[in-house]
Amino acid sequence: MHKPIQLIYFLKNLSTGILASVLSLALLQHGGSIQTISLLIGVYSFTVIVAEFPSGVFADLYGRKTSFLLSAALGFASYSVLFVSRHAGVLCIALVLNGLGRAFSSGSIDALAIDQAGEYGKSLEWVTTRLAILESAGLALGALLGGVLSGLGSHYLGNIGVNAGIHVLLFFLTAVCVHEAPRERPEA
Repeated sequence: MHKPIQLIYFLKNLSTGILASVLSLALLQHGGSIQTISLLIGVYSFTVIVAEFPSGVFADLYGRKTSFLLSAALGFASYSVLFVSRHAGVLCIALVLNGLGRAFSSGSIDALAIDQAGEYGKSLEWVTTRLAILESAGLALGALLGGVLSGLGSHYLGNIGVNAGIHVLLFFLTAVCVHEAPRERPEA
């Protein structure tokens, strides 16, 4: 498994951890209310569920790298909208974008790592174990970092800004460092 894919996988999970630790508070600061937080999280979850299958089809047709690039772009857009939000309706847009980004990222970078396991003589167990370690480390460090970042500025802008920056970095790392074998297209 390529080192850049490992870094990308770690950063993806770091980003999740950074906002997960303060998500409800950030939503409250950006236009949500106690009454709308559950609805907003529900919109995010529903978006992920509805987009999961179409995003998988997209990855099969256009490639896993392209799918992850789209995910990073949607994540950046989501955090940009969240950054300026002051109303629950705008928050809803941010969470739909984030849910779409999550659906397009789920499995795309993992599948690339698994596809490349054979190139390096690594077993599927080795790759999935490495991915699990990177995921746990990213989420844990992100949660700790999220607490620290919440003290930077007001309205959790430190958390949101760092996440937007991570998604820009993910986009460029993926575009430059990830190589995917061309996909065979079935003949009609």
